Amino acid sequence: MSVLAQLREHGLRLSAAGDALRVQPRDALTDELRAVIRSKKPDILRELAIEAGERQGAIFGAAPLSTVQKAARQQVLTQLATNPQVQRSFVNRFEDGAMVVTLAIRKIGTCELLIPAERFNASNLDDYAAMLECLTEDKGSCAS
Repeated sequence: MSVLAQLREHGLRLSAAGDALRVQPRDALTDELRAVIRSKKPDILRELAIEAGERQGAIFGAAPLSTVQKAARQQVLTQLATNPQVQRSFVNRFEDGAMVVTLAIRKIGTCELLIPAERFNASNLDDYAAMLECLTEDKGSCAS
């Protein structure tokens, strides 16, 4: 059972406000529950982010995430949760001749970029360098 589910069994409602957690009702918090929340905060924030993304997808009629997509999303959210100074995290994989980049931007959200094989040469290091520049620079956007 997840940490979030365990806390909810104690009657707690948790929500994320950026990197902070809000817990209600406060009078249901015990010292033991506070200790669990402090020690598992990155896990709780990641679970809340995943839930929020799933709700948002349902609202906008998005298809449910596949197991591979969920795993990639969890990976980038975990990277952000364990590295508070990092603003962006990404992982990539190759599927059906295309590169898929799963991207998380702190306090913004997550997404997947599908780069068709004809637009990205996996054997060309310059293509990787251009993609990395787009994902790591604070330019707002980039064109290659």
